[in-house]
Order: sequence, then C-alpha cells, then structure tokens
Amino acid sequence: MESITVYILLHIRINIEYAMLLMILVCILQIEVRNVGLIPIANTTKEKFAHGLLVLGRKSG
Repeated sequence: MESITVYILLHIRINIEYAMLLMILVCILQIEVRNVGLIPIANTTKEKFAHGLLVLGRKSG
C-alpha cells in the first residue's frame, strides 16, 4: 500500500486533477476510505493535498 501512496504523491506535483482520478480509482478498488483523509484533500494547497493522500494510504493499509 505504501508504494501506491508514494506513486500518487509523485504525480500530485504534475497535476492535481490527475491525482483526483487516481483517488477515484482507489474508491473503485473498494479500498477503505475514511472521511478523515478526505478532508485535507479539499484544500487547494498541494502539500496538504499530498498529506491527505498519505493519511488515506496509512488508514487504508
């Protein structure tokens, strides 16, 4: 799960919208997604967005 999280974090620097598509794929894969991790993603700051994904990866795994 950590490798997938890192993979997503690397692509966030390129395009946030692309990262959102990856998040949708995570939901499709039926991985546990908690609202606690989704809250930071709403922010426009890339660093906070990345931190939100990191929280998602740790809570899912």
